[in-house]
Amino acid sequence: MNPAPPGATGLDGTRALGLAAAVGVSAWFAHSPWLYPLKLLGIMMHESGHALAALLVGGSVEAVVLESVHAGRCLSRLPDGFLPQLVVFSAGYLGNAVAAAALVALTFRHRAHRFVQWAMVAWLLGMGVLYAGTWFTRGFCVGTALALAAAARWLPPTAGAWLNLFIAGYAVVDVGVSLVHGLWVRSLVTDADLLWERSFVPPWISIAGWTALTFAILGWAGWYTLRGRRA
Repeated sequence: MNPAPPGATGLDGTRALGLAAAVGVSAWFAHSPWLYPLKLLGIMMHESGHALAALLVGGSVEAVVLESVHAGRCLSRLPDGFLPQLVVFSAGYLGNAVAAAALVALTFRHRAHRFVQWAMVAWLLGMGVLYAGTWFTRGFCVGTALALAAAARWLPPTAGAWLNLFIAGYAVVDVGVSLVHGLWVRSLVTDADLLWERSFVPPWISIAGWTALTFAILGWAGWYTLRGRRA
């Protein structure tokens, strides 16, 4: 029998079950008020994706706003042209997927839970200070950042890792919930509708494309995570 490659280990069954449990609990209680802070965190990931994309295409961000009714807005100025519009309007749902994939991979495979927590602290403080458009948004960003900083500083490593696994599991579920209620069940104006107003891309093409890319990103994260981790 050939030995395992240096630095490689097998799948951590306990963590795998913990991640699966986090996904299951989050799916079952997706609309529970107990998970309301995590829902706002998911919305902030979505709006941060828009904000980052706006900056990358040479635009500017005026404000990011969280609303207490499970909604958010990113107010930005974009350069003229189709490509900046496509990039920015695509970055919300795909940003959610990338964030969820990174949370799963960094926490599960690389066990970098403290790094993840401090990175989230920096991200939330940056968004709260630079772009928060309301006191509710700023309070959520700063308050959540302080809570995560306390967790990174004082929680024992095992407890911190389990906290991250739960956040990662919820993030995965939130991606699916956001796709269903934000795109496929279109009771409100969506990013796909806004892109349609500014380009020649019909909503159904945007919805199908974003959904396919989201599943590809999460599928890659699952494959990368569950094939074993590096020490």
